[in-house]
Amino acid sequence: ALPLTPPWFVPEVLPAGSTHIDWCGMDLVIVSRCDAVLRLPGESVGADLEVRKAEELGLPVFETVEGVISWARIRAEGGWYHDVERPPEGL
Repeated sequence: ALPLTPPWFVPEVLPAGSTHIDWCGMDLVIVSRCDAVLRLPGESVGADLEVRKAEELGLPVFETVEGVISWARIRAEGGWYHDVERPPEGL
């Protein structure tokens, strides 16, 4: 798995004149290809949409880097994956 930061890795993909909503739509396509989402603190309409999409897809959503690391270790050992709605409490 690779960490992705959609707002920073392909800004030239959308044509000139694209709106923030256009960009968010592309982010949601990217989220559908992810294994999990890390929601960093702060206000962000786009990040909130990404979290909602991840939840609709049953992807784990984390609020801490430590939670992602714990999840990745469990997953590497053959533990839970998409078969739960939320990461275990405390991750």
